[in-house]
Amino acid sequence: MKKETIVLRYITIMRRLNRTDSLM
Repeated sequence: MKKETIVLRYITIMRRLNRTDSLM
C-alpha cells in the first residue's frame, strides 16, 4: 500500500469527524 493513500484516507476521516463535531 502507498503511504499517500493512507494519508489521504486519514485526512478524509478527520474531516468527517470535524464536520460531525461542528454539526453537533
